[in-house]
Amino acid sequence: MAVVLNVDGNSFRNPSISGFGGIFRRNDGGWLYGFVGNIGISTFNTCRVVSYVSWLESNLGKRV
Repeated sequence: MAVVLNVDGNSFRNPSISGFGGIFRRNDGGWLYGFVGNIGISTFNTCRVVSYVSWLESNLGKRV
């Protein structure tokens, strides 16, 4: 079974209220696990980086 990770982050304006999220899917499109977070006031680029870092911090050592 292949697993796909999609993550994204965005801010309302640049900089402004920002958030991020991600989802793990099976290769057939079925949902496995999702996560979301609020960054506060930030830029678009920071949102992208934080989305990956957040996933790494919360999921290292976990088996999906």
